[in-house]
Amino acid sequence: MRLAGQVVQHRSVVPWLELASKLAQQALWLSRDRLFASRLAVRDGIPTRVEDIDPAWLGEALSSDFPGLEVTSCRLEGGHSGTTTRERIGFDVAGPSRPADLPEHLFIKITPVSLGTKVFAGLFGLGRSEVRFYDEIARDVPIAIPRHFCARSAAHGGRFILLLEDLAARGCRFPSGDLDADEARAVIRALGRLHAAFWESPRFASDLSWLRCHENRNNIAVESWMSARANQPSLDRYPDDVTETAKSRSHDVHRHRERLEAYWSDGPRSLIHGDCHMGNSFFDGDEAGYFDWQVVQQGQGIRDVSYFMTNSLTTELRRRHEDELLSLYLDTLRDAGVEGEGVDPEWTLERYRAHTLYVWISSSVTAATPGLQPREVARAAMQRTTAAMDDHKAFDLLDEIIAR
Repeated sequence: MRLAGQVVQHRSVVPWLELASKLAQQALWLSRDRLFASRLAVRDGIPTRVEDIDPAWLGEALSSDFPGLEVTSCRLEGGHSGTTTRERIGFDVAGPSRPADLPEHLFIKITPVSLGTKVFAGLFGLGRSEVRFYDEIARDVPIAIPRHFCARSAAHGGRFILLLEDLAARGCRFPSGDLDADEARAVIRALGRLHAAFWESPRFASDLSWLRCHENRNNIAVESWMSARANQPSLDRYPDDVTETAKSRSHDVHRHRERLEAYWSDGPRSLIHGDCHMGNSFFDGDEAGYFDWQVVQQGQGIRDVSYFMTNSLTTELRRRHEDELLSLYLDTLRDAGVEGEGVDPEWTLERYRAHTLYVWISSSVTAATPGLQPREVARAAMQRTTAAMDDHKAFDLLDEIIAR
């Protein structure tokens, strides 16, 4: 009994120590950023605030794609701040004619404003991951994503900036309300094409080895500890929106997180978006695309599919079209030349079921943290996720995984 107590104490102390160390590191970098903001912005070309963006900076940021371009004026046209600060910017250029492929408006993502969000984003390297996605991966992604004109992150700390095309100006539309079956099919086809393009890619052992995975899990102990602490508050906030099974067993997801992480990572891997709820999606005509690649990683492709279908489809639509959509996903992989275990229907269905437990982690953290999403969005995710876990007997599967 004393040994068991020592183990529990060790598991609770280690995340605290790791978290304290990483928070101290973030505090040091944030202090440096505040004290030397102007000097750092000149040195690495990363403004501290959107208000610091001027024609000179914008012209320099666009110079790689448009050499010699002179920006004469720019204006901020509205945005908001969450895990990042986002702003639409309009601008004018010198000369009688504007380059044909230069949009009139662009979209800026920059280091968030609030201290707490800066710490959170810096702690998990969200800005740096998205910058590396656009710099190193985007050109090879076969689905619709925003065009980028500038992607920079600081060598240390969480400062970053992205200059992206304004998808609204391109004529893209964003989901409003519940998705329908045709939109769901478009998303599944897009995910299938994305995963097929990076299926078991040798790049995961070379230039893309930095992507988060089971073997390269930066901050996983802290993230696991934080998500475990969110479990009960999420149940307390939405007691009427979760199933009885979730109330009695959802803590087991965190208790056995390490075992689940190993299981979720086993088998064929691909590049996955990692946060593919409908709020990060858009439609360009009949094609679906994704933005917000902050948690891009390598893992089982079916994780993205389970995340999307569990979180972003109404329970009624998921139940009615689930088998069809899973078959469409596998057909898309096969059409692109994927073979083997990853397109086996039985293997795929089991992993699809297991990843509903990961969707619970995401949904419960969002539900327990006011301000991450509107209340109605958080409530819908709790309802849909717990219904999917029950439909697929996910906790029975968890017991099987633990017993193996």
